[in-house]
Amino acid sequence: MNDLTYVWPGGVGDAEVIFHVLKNAGVDFIHVSSHLGCAPVFASGLSLAGLAKKFTGLPIIANGRLHDPAAAEDVLARGEGDFCSVGKGALGDPAWPAKVLAGQDPIPFDPGMLSPLATLENMAAWRRRLAG
Repeated sequence: MNDLTYVWPGGVGDAEVIFHVLKNAGVDFIHVSSHLGCAPVFASGLSLAGLAKKFTGLPIIANGRLHDPAAAEDVLARGEGDFCSVGKGALGDPAWPAKVLAGQDPIPFDPGMLSPLATLENMAAWRRRLAG
């Protein structure tokens, strides 16, 4: 179970320690995912991905509420991530990248597409219902 209300008690200080440990462990990149998306955290003015970038200088994959192409572009433009992953966007529409590139609107994510469980069969059934 996820505790979506938990925050690191030490805020930016905790982020600095955690991200330095990861860098010193020899990782090549860090994939940062947050249920808050890429909004600023700990009154720092930076997202968690941005703090990872600040404290490590490593390539950062930002994730969280980036299914809106403008939000993903903003993260990249601010330099808080080098890549964006779009989990729910890709679940909603596997052609998300191609559609965004072509200026088309992707099918938005709908939690019903994973009901009652996240399986390919349930996704296919949802798509059939959507097609009518």
